[in-house]
Amino acid sequence: MHLPLLLFSTMAGPHSLSVTSDAFEGVSRVGRHRKVYGLLADELSENVHALSITTQTPAEAARTGAQ
Repeated sequence: MHLPLLLFSTMAGPHSLSVTSDAFEGVSRVGRHRKVYGLLADELSENVHALSITTQTPAEAARTGAQ
């Protein structure tokens, strides 16, 4: 799974992230979040104090109209 470069500010506020990827097909919600946290481990350890994650497959995004 590849994510575009994400830049987080060092502000101590909540951040939200929505990720749509084929890599989430057949993966539980917890598993999806683990994949994202794994990719962002360095940023999360230093710059982000709170993060809300929404994950979906392209098919789920098409059904809900989300992008």
